[in-house]
Amino acid sequence: MPDDLKHRITAMLNNELSSSEREETKRALEGNTTAQRQVAVEGALVTMLRSRREQLRERVPVDVERRIRIALANERSAQEQPAASLWSRFASLVLRPSIAIPVLGGVAAFVITTTVLKRPQAEGSSERPIPTEPVALVDLRTASYDNFASIVRGELKLVHPSSDPQELQSWFTSQGVQYAAVFPSIAAKLEGGVVSDHNGKKFAHLVYSVNDHLVYMFEVDEASVEDKSVSIDKTVNENLTHGKWHWEEKTGTGTLFMWKSNNVVCSAVSDLRTDELSALFALNEL
Repeated sequence: MPDDLKHRITAMLNNELSSSEREETKRALEGNTTAQRQVAVEGALVTMLRSRREQLRERVPVDVERRIRIALANERSAQEQPAASLWSRFASLVLRPSIAIPVLGGVAAFVITTTVLKRPQAEGSSERPIPTEPVALVDLRTASYDNFASIVRGELKLVHPSSDPQELQSWFTSQGVQYAAVFPSIAAKLEGGVVSDHNGKKFAHLVYSVNDHLVYMFEVDEASVEDKSVSIDKTVNENLTHGKWHWEEKTGTGTLFMWKSNNVVCSAVSDLRTDELSALFALNEL
């Protein structure tokens, strides 16, 4: 790949190009697999570095970029499967209609409340109590981690098994989801979906599998973010606004990947590392 294109890719990801230069660079990426891989590598790295600096306030290990580049540049060799993999546990516990549940049984749902502050009042006073701001139904980042952990424990059941996006979208709609779910380009098998009910608001959830791993996705419409039914962490929101993606790794859980597609905010969690998870997505298509 020409050095000039490499420099333009870096400048584009750092928002240093004009509109015309950005469009010219995007045209140069079309059909260029090597250049598209470079965009995926650097994009994931930029977002992860920004996120880790903000959250950890310490220097990111120098081997991060090296691990990402090695993982995305080479096909990973087949690894020995553990005796009881995450996928096998999910398949045995979740894909059973007899134990499926219709919603996320309170795993990620927070009941909206309005707290009333009361002041000491003189007898006979007509002064009214002051209501506070309502609490969000869902903290998207926290709920994504919690739901993935519930899948691992076998508490969150796959309600509608299907590998057909159109069928799943029709089912989501029939269950009251008011927006079109996002089915990203991902090198993993779609297993099915779940619809959660949060005080009347319905949200779509997807589950994918790849080898012995799961990729769980929680999707919400931007309207629910704007009306504060769904809250998004400030650092995450900044990354989505300025860097398009948000990546982070959580010890003992795996990787969180968040992005926006049209009017939907998507949050994916997997036990894969950042480099492994990013390699599954066609990031240039998100």
